Amino acid sequence: MTSRPVARSRLRNEEGAVLIQVAVSMLAILALASFVFDYGVMWVSRGQAQNSADAGALSGAVSLAFNSPTDQDAARARAIAMAQANLVWKEAPSVTNADVTFPVCPPGIPGPQDNCVKVDVYRNQARGNPLPTFFANLAGVANQGAVATATAQVVS
Repeated sequence: MTSRPVARSRLRNEEGAVLIQVAVSMLAILALASFVFDYGVMWVSRGQAQNSADAGALSGAVSLAFNSPTDQDAARARAIAMAQANLVWKEAPSVTNADVTFPVCPPGIPGPQDNCVKVDVYRNQARGNPLPTFFANLAGVANQGAVATATAQVVS
């Protein structure tokens, strides 16, 4: 007969409730922090990809301005080499010949127009060099990407 009141008093005891709440809260905070880490990898890589594209466009524009204003092949090769020399999350980004173009810029202004060098830099799934994910694998996201574009004007 004494076992019944003891069982009821144990069910009404709330001493372990805080421990359960803390454990659930810590699990939720850990999950959020892990996704924040992967999101941070993407934003750092995006900045590095932009630096890479800027360096490639500037290198191509300098090549056209100082070496030969008509040798677009040499300017393209220099732009690709410089863009790939600037790593994006410890790997060279993907830059092909088609990613370096020479549009007329600035468009729509009267007078003589200068050429520009436009460089597109990729570090994504489509190019076969995606950014890694560290914790998003738990949610089924295996990789992520970053893309950047930069244009530099060739002033003659």
